[in-house]
Amino acid sequence: MIAVPGALALLSAWVERHPRYTYTATCTELRADGTPEVAVIRIAYDAATNVETAHVISGHMAGADVRYAGGTTADVRGPGFAHMISIRLPIRDSQILSPRGNDARVAIFSNVAQCYTSDAAHLHVAEEGGVVVITDDAPDCTTGYGSSPVTSDRLVLSADGEPLERDRYVGSTIVEKWAISDLQ
Repeated sequence: MIAVPGALALLSAWVERHPRYTYTATCTELRADGTPEVAVIRIAYDAATNVETAHVISGHMAGADVRYAGGTTADVRGPGFAHMISIRLPIRDSQILSPRGNDARVAIFSNVAQCYTSDAAHLHVAEEGGVVVITDDAPDCTTGYGSSPVTSDRLVLSADGEPLERDRYVGSTIVEKWAISDLQ
């Protein structure tokens, strides 16, 4: 069985080996009324320049691009004709937040690793069917997340530390699920 420090080292080592990556995330979040909203987003991140880009393939704002390069703003190209013009918005602007109030920073794996490392006292690790599951039973990483509280945060890694899935719960209900694919 892998211990918490080993699981965190596995995730951190993956982040170090992959300073540049792209992936597709199928993001399902429950709205306040309990209805699900699904978006498919293509994410690219480059740690050398600290630039993240997100292209919304489907769902809310399909066709939009969000470019975040640190700080408190993001450059946004809206869908359709609005794509011709880039506007700068606060990173927490309601127009570019997910249904539960998450912003672009939640898609950067180094942020996830840093959050989990800073909250190691609340982590539990399990190995299930060839994957490593890290669960935070008292998540407290607010940067990038909305004000809708969650009671646990679960990250699934492959045996070599590659992120595969992330689920966030309120009680036993999954309120946010990010299935990760095409990770390169």
